[in-house]
Amino acid sequence: MSARGSTSGGRPKSGFALAGTIGGYVALCILIGLALGIGLDRLLRTAPLFLIAGVVLGFIVSFYLVYKLAMGALEE
Repeated sequence: MSARGSTSGGRPKSGFALAGTIGGYVALCILIGLALGIGLDRLLRTAPLFLIAGVVLGFIVSFYLVYKLAMGALEE
């Protein structure tokens, strides 16, 4: 197979598709962390505490998912 990664169908992924997937993972994880943090802050009336924690957790999860995606692409 190609060193660019592959889709579930076995076709190689282009560089643009891989970059789009990475960007989507990062954006989605950070936005979910942001939304959860804002929701918890409003519910518990703790100004920026959970907002900051949610964004940091979103970054950590996104880096983990990008790492797993990159390792899968390198194995192919």
